Amino acid sequence: MILDIPFVQDKNQRELIPDLTREYGCICQYTDFAGMWEQTVDWHWHPAFEVNYIKEGEAVYRTIDREYKTVKGDAIFVNSNAMHMVKSEADKAMKEYTLKFNPEFLYGQDGTLFDSKYVRPIMDCSGLQSFLIRPDSPEKVEMITHLLRIFKLCDEEEPGYEVLMQGELWKLWLKLCESTKEIRAENPAASVPEHGKLKQMIEFVHENYMERIQVADIAEAGAVSVRECTRCFGKYLRMPPNDYLNYHRLQVASRMLTMEDKPIAEISEACGFSTISYFGRVFKTEYGCTPREYRKGKREEQ
Repeated sequence: MILDIPFVQDKNQRELIPDLTREYGCICQYTDFAGMWEQTVDWHWHPAFEVNYIKEGEAVYRTIDREYKTVKGDAIFVNSNAMHMVKSEADKAMKEYTLKFNPEFLYGQDGTLFDSKYVRPIMDCSGLQSFLIRPDSPEKVEMITHLLRIFKLCDEEEPGYEVLMQGELWKLWLKLCESTKEIRAENPAASVPEHGKLKQMIEFVHENYMERIQVADIAEAGAVSVRECTRCFGKYLRMPPNDYLNYHRLQVASRMLTMEDKPIAEISEACGFSTISYFGRVFKTEYGCTPREYRKGKREEQ
């Protein structure tokens, strides 16, 4: 079965995937970004591996260390516990299939040969947060072929499809191991602490955006200086800490405008903006309309 399930995350940005159970740790999803309130899925992570296939449209995928502009026919692998986000433009709204599977779905249990030889080398590689699978070589075409077979098997659910899916996934995984061999050989272990500190700072923003926090507060959450905090946000997220704080506040505000009936002034205050006039200015810069116009337009779409 191909699932169409909403995106939900906890306060620590971990995506909650109730359908991904220990009984059968693999699911297939379909997402039509044109049908979402926003064409953005904010920064999040999950222990499961993820492989996305772009069926239509375009989108930008970001992990802490890379950014990819994906188009129809591309696929992208996202590693276990990697922070990532995706943004699709409204005029090129993406439709995608997603495969999510727990590491145990491949190796069975910790300590096996399948775990140590095939899965851990990818899962534990700090320099492999994500990997673009563009059909520009025979190897990558084969990887996408295996991925599409998995989605077909999941959709049709013929007898024994679970076993056949796992077989196709192993074929895809072996190609991934081969294609990422050079990346893993570099093994930039030094980037692990930096990634961890940035993750802590992002988590702090998500937990405290409603407060009047400063860059110094964000830096303290990562146990770094203000200068290092600014450098990390600029290097990996391509924006200063204050811009990311406003970006996240606007993401929350846009959802509240759509889903709740609270006055705009109350939403502005709840999202941590100092004044409603400032909220209106930054909202219009980001969305091209006022909060009131945004709410009206979204409700007319219902």
